[in-house]
Amino acid sequence: MIFRYPGCKARLRKAIMSLAPARFTEYREPFVGGGAVFFGIRKDVRRWINDMDPALMAVYLALRDRREPFIEACRAIKPLEEDESPERLQAVFHLFVEDRDMDPALRYFFLSRTAWGGVPYRLHRTPFCAAAELWNIVESDRLDRAGEFLQRVTITVGDYIPLLKAPGEGVWVYADPPYYS
Repeated sequence: MIFRYPGCKARLRKAIMSLAPARFTEYREPFVGGGAVFFGIRKDVRRWINDMDPALMAVYLALRDRREPFIEACRAIKPLEEDESPERLQAVFHLFVEDRDMDPALRYFFLSRTAWGGVPYRLHRTPFCAAAELWNIVESDRLDRAGEFLQRVTITVGDYIPLLKAPGEGVWVYADPPYYS
């Protein structure tokens, strides 16, 4: 998993997967969010993910379609050094909040990784960088593995109805609709 996401199902993935059909040839998730369940699906089934958030889906598309340049851009923003104060990454955070013309995938990924509680930064009246230390994800291979996993995945942005109405046999749809507090 690459996101810190409100309502994340990472801790529930095993229980959710135990409720999956014994056999399915296609997996569809209309409200993928952070993808905790999606990233637990076997790669040998067709996979289709959707979400109405274009910035979130820009990250998935970037990892699928331009993995190396996207990861390189992420790694160009160096994580905190040991004992470094967070001011440098906080400054990057505030630049990214203001720059709406930059790569939406890089912008969303950095801001959501480093925002308070993983809550998408735009939901805050005053967004702030509270988790600069979590930008260390760029030092691992998690982005590479996510990009590899996303190969051959159908990714759509917007209304979930087409995903539900598309024909298919052996389809498992996992739908955990969005909720807001």
